[in-house]
Amino acid sequence: MFCAHCGGPVAPGDRYCGSCGEPVASSAAPAPVPAQRQEPRARQPRQPLSRKIRILAASVLGAAVLAGAGYAFAHFTYGPSSPPALQAKAEAAVEAGDAAGLSRLLAPGQQELKNQEALDAFDKTLDKPEVKEKYKTLLAEAADQADMQPNALQRLFSGDSVLAFESEKSWRGTRWRLQVEPGEIAIVQAEGITVEGKLAEGGPAAANNRISGLWPSIYRFEGTVRNDYASETVADTVSLLQGSGAEIRPAELLSTSLTVELPRGKGYTVTLNGKEVSSLNGELELAPAPAKSSFQVKANVLGTELEASLDVDAAQTQRVELDGLLNGKMAEQALEAAYGAALSWTEARNSGDPSLLKAADPASPYAVGLSKEITQPAENRVQLVKVLVDPSSIQWDGGDSLQVSVREMYHLERQPDGWFSTQDPVSDHSYTLKRAGDGSGWWLDTDNGSAWFDDSEAIVKENAGAST
Repeated sequence: MFCAHCGGPVAPGDRYCGSCGEPVASSAAPAPVPAQRQEPRARQPRQPLSRKIRILAASVLGAAVLAGAGYAFAHFTYGPSSPPALQAKAEAAVEAGDAAGLSRLLAPGQQELKNQEALDAFDKTLDKPEVKEKYKTLLAEAADQADMQPNALQRLFSGDSVLAFESEKSWRGTRWRLQVEPGEIAIVQAEGITVEGKLAEGGPAAANNRISGLWPSIYRFEGTVRNDYASETVADTVSLLQGSGAEIRPAELLSTSLTVELPRGKGYTVTLNGKEVSSLNGELELAPAPAKSSFQVKANVLGTELEASLDVDAAQTQRVELDGLLNGKMAEQALEAAYGAALSWTEARNSGDPSLLKAADPASPYAVGLSKEITQPAENRVQLVKVLVDPSSIQWDGGDSLQVSVREMYHLERQPDGWFSTQDPVSDHSYTLKRAGDGSGWWLDTDNGSAWFDDSEAIVKENAGAST
């Protein structure tokens, strides 16, 4: 035992501790038993995983890592995630003149704008400063509008712009894309011409007079305008930046034109540079016009084939009057008939023999009337001096008669008692001519009475044998 106070040893039966003197009967405690040292448990060795389990675990871990990496890659490469991000990418492509790069930002369903011909044409316009500046403006406006009106198609259809931003959501996240309205150029045809042309930058070919599937930009149209008589090259600049549609009117771009007034009436044939010309209203508009125009007018007038020509330089003349071009030829024929009739009248009057009347239908009112006046030789002999015909007075409608104004000038012997004693007679007549009975020319049919005569452009035939 041990003392509870000092720990000293005490013998059994001792009432007090021999070391400290304290009573031990009630405070003594059995001596502590030294604790037994427990031996550590032996660690069992860990059993190694099987190869199958290791492969499975590695696969699961790898798949998880790949899935995470793949999602991160898919998310961050999905595309611009906000309107400002799309604006920045698009502006960079515009500034670089990269049409293909801009096309990669298009929303799905716009395949015609990805057509290589459309891209090539658009690419050539991106070097124009005005195109770049306009696109930057359109992109900035689209970015601003994207929050206020999310539906890009509604913005396009409302006509506010040719370009809008559109959002697209999927498991990869949200991305913003370009929605561009394809442009179309209409080639307006005009009556009497055909137009062939294309864009100077290339692009899709025209179909049904339309060039479609174009990127909004500024293009140059080059074409050829043709009619039956000439052709001319034209060019014009067309902008699709304000709207998706534009028109080209090649007929209004022509630099040459010629208005031709055709002969009135029937029976005329008109050719231009060897090609026959016709018109329903008597006037022909030539646009384009040949640089050099050679007109020919032909007609069978009272059995006589007549022809006249006129050469025109389109650079100096815009209007040609063919009506009356044959009047000169008709006047020449009419002058021969009128001169022959007047000369035969002087012979018949001087001799008193009406049978000497020539160049007139014997049964015509003209010949019958003159024959009645000639009953005896004239006391005052008369000589024909000259006959004049006014070409502008010619009236022929394609029928079997023609009307003309004629002036006849005579010289008298001035007998004192003659009624012509004061002056040489001059008479102006309106005659109707017809084809001669033998078909050899024309003759007078009717004297329609006196007529006003314009001698400013008159043609003349003088009597070389007259003594004045």
